Amino acid sequence: NKRGANMIGIARTVQLPRPNDFLAVLAALAEVHFGDVLVVNTIGSTRAVAGSLFTTEAARRGVRGIVVDGPIRDVEDLACPMYS
Repeated sequence: NKRGANMIGIARTVQLPRPNDFLAVLAALAEVHFGDVLVVNTIGSTRAVAGSLFTTEAARRGVRGIVVDGPIRDVEDLACPMYS
């Protein structure tokens, strides 16, 4: 768990096209670069946009951290810093 960890990198932003439609987040994960910070605007989603599997892949791709303006899950098993 990376709770309280710092994240410094280029912000790569993604906005969901509508609440609870997470395809854009998955597409953004495929496009991030090593050292990026992924910033997600969920526009009011009520379902978790990311969890342990998502952060595991993000960490594998070199993402420094993720910032989400909505719910996340699996908070005890996140593989990279995540703020929600």
